[in-house]
Amino acid sequence: RDSYVASTKLTNATLNKDLQISLPKIEKQPVRVEQAPDGQYYFTIRDIPKPTSVAASSSPRSVAIYWDASLSRATANHELELQLLTGYLDTISNPVAVSLVVFRNVPEKTRTFLLPAHKGALLTALRAIKYDGGTQAGTIPKLKGRLDLALLFSDGLSTFGEEKPGPLGAPVYAVNSSKSSNHAFLRYLALRSGGAYINLNRTEVKSALASIGTNSFSFISAQAPGCNTCTIYPQVQVPIQGPFTVAGRLMTSVTQVVLNYGVGSRITHSRTFTINRSDAIKGNLLQRAWAQKKLDDLIIFPERNRDAISALGKEFSLVTPMTSLIVLEQLSQYVEHKIRPPASLPGMAAKYDAAMARLAKEKRQKEVSKLAHVLSLWQSRLTWYNTKFKRFYRVKKENKSSGQDSYGLGGGGRGAARISRSMSAPSPMRGRSRSMRMADPLSNRNVDEKSKEAGSAQPEASIKMEAWNPDTPYLKALKAARTGNRYTVYLSQRVKHGRAPAFYLDCADFFMKNKAKRLGLRILSNLAELELENPALLRVLAHRLNQIGELDLSILMFRKVLSLRPEEPQSYRDLGLVLERRADKHRSAASKKASAREDYSQALQLLAKVVMNKWQRFNEIEVIALTELNNIWPKAKAIGLTRLPVDKRLIKNLTMDVRIVMTWDADLTDMDLHVIEPSGEEAYYGHNRTEIGGLVTRDFTQGYGPEVYAIRRAMSGNYKIRTKYYGSSAAKLSGAVTLQVDVYTNYGRINQRRRSITLRLTKSKEEFLVGTIRF
Repeated sequence: RDSYVASTKLTNATLNKDLQISLPKIEKQPVRVEQAPDGQYYFTIRDIPKPTSVAASSSPRSVAIYWDASLSRATANHELELQLLTGYLDTISNPVAVSLVVFRNVPEKTRTFLLPAHKGALLTALRAIKYDGGTQAGTIPKLKGRLDLALLFSDGLSTFGEEKPGPLGAPVYAVNSSKSSNHAFLRYLALRSGGAYINLNRTEVKSALASIGTNSFSFISAQAPGCNTCTIYPQVQVPIQGPFTVAGRLMTSVTQVVLNYGVGSRITHSRTFTINRSDAIKGNLLQRAWAQKKLDDLIIFPERNRDAISALGKEFSLVTPMTSLIVLEQLSQYVEHKIRPPASLPGMAAKYDAAMARLAKEKRQKEVSKLAHVLSLWQSRLTWYNTKFKRFYRVKKENKSSGQDSYGLGGGGRGAARISRSMSAPSPMRGRSRSMRMADPLSNRNVDEKSKEAGSAQPEASIKMEAWNPDTPYLKALKAARTGNRYTVYLSQRVKHGRAPAFYLDCADFFMKNKAKRLGLRILSNLAELELENPALLRVLAHRLNQIGELDLSILMFRKVLSLRPEEPQSYRDLGLVLERRADKHRSAASKKASAREDYSQALQLLAKVVMNKWQRFNEIEVIALTELNNIWPKAKAIGLTRLPVDKRLIKNLTMDVRIVMTWDADLTDMDLHVIEPSGEEAYYGHNRTEIGGLVTRDFTQGYGPEVYAIRRAMSGNYKIRTKYYGSSAAKLSGAVTLQVDVYTNYGRINQRRRSITLRLTKSKEEFLVGTIRF
């Protein structure tokens, strides 16, 4: 049956060697072509190129050492790495300049050592490195001037920010001794430059030394000149040690494929193969081979390619980091997971197609129903927005009993300091005598309503945020330390407290407040290293980056949160709002207007998903997101966007004097927003409409928020913002709930201001004064 059978039997054997299967020598076809069940044509080319002689490069005069000093590298086998480095440096006979670049979330200043004289100083500097911070491989710099060779010591885990560095201008020899590593990424960095990847967990130091400084023979590229759409993999360099295979998808009847080989990045020879559809047989082996080789390329950057990897795994039934094996037996299971039954089950496949068509029709009907629901919610919000609530004035008459000014409602006679909580119908202004006349708080200190809505020049409201000052032993130690010794104290405190996210948040805030932002950002970036796939930690980190103005980093973190939690509306909303902030920053610069348009466009699309999708636990979050979408739309329209992402009946910019937004990081957790208005009336979930027009949105008792307080026309005076931690049924990594409060004045106007604060609450029923707005 065109097969070979071999068998062996072992009794009481110790399996301490690799199993080897020797196949008889048979004639092999270099080119195979198949027509897959999907009608597409796939091919493989199996080649055995003759290696170009691999000669050792000349002794280098300039070497760079890129040393990953992030927190995840603290457990690497540094002594083994230094043993390899020392062995290599000993092989260099001529004087050499060694540039040391230590990098974490950002690279440190480059230091240069002249060898052999400064070899001891170099090794001492490497042994003195303190491992701290996240890894942003995208910031690894290309050094100026000539560079003969680069040694990269890293685990390849880029956790913070951009993960792909640019070309370094020399062959890179990537060295890894960590148990947890991104091997594909390190191999890619090395091979694209003509270097090599050295995994010290599997390679002896002596063998590794032999590969440093040599030019490896590799596959460089594949080209199909007559078929630009013929996608061929791999598309990265691969070292050649024996037979080599590429796989492609054939989009023409006949084409020629050229395989290029060489040393480093230099092509030394090529081989040409003819691919013809007429040679195809039916099957799906080559289709899967093509998909697997594409997966090998995508997995080099797993976060950037997360969606593509997942889609590829589902389409071709591959196990990937984003997909797993699943056994499907019934039609309902195929429909649930949206996986079409194979061609071997034609009857079930037809039923599947009918079921999916029915679901598509039901989806369209639900979208119509959803739009009607959102329109109803929006109309209710517009009714609130257009209501003229009772107006308050500061009465110019001393309260004899208290010595304080008293408040009164428009029209005389109702001078109570605290008003009733019942809703009252709007009342007209009457009977104000000249002696009682004062600035009307609803027109923002005698500015007429039209100019106020336009955001014209007027006195600014003030926002005072309460400082978060946790009583912790590590902060006490930092405060007691001398300025030059604080980082050392932080590292010593990390030994005991370093598993708690709160430790890094508190310490980062401390350093930033003490004019050490670079150190503060490094410490904050550790949150990305603690648990690589924890969306709660990443959400906290992204919010904090947003607060300190690191918008690019915040966006990258929020994108990661979205990839981990696409079922939660907050993931879309958070990302959309930071994209808006970046667009606001860039829209006035001509050179960045295009990127601002793209950011606005993405922000609108993300918020539209919140508005139009159905969310199990977060009813009425649609109105919050729609208010924010309407705040973005005029700015986006002003720089050229024309396409609305929602029904035009949902477009109305709700400008407000005050808007307060509270969110938190813990799922299944109930936090409450309370605002005490100047009248003394308290707005919260149990009393969500106040007599002067204050509104509090729906109470989210199971996590995240947002909860919002809003007032279109604010009464003059102080608005005290308080939060109450009601309780949680979720396990918390940090032992606390991290709270984010954003305070806006003149929301939606050209003079809009925003202030934010992060704080943590640890005890149920705990209350905290977040801040005060003086309007």
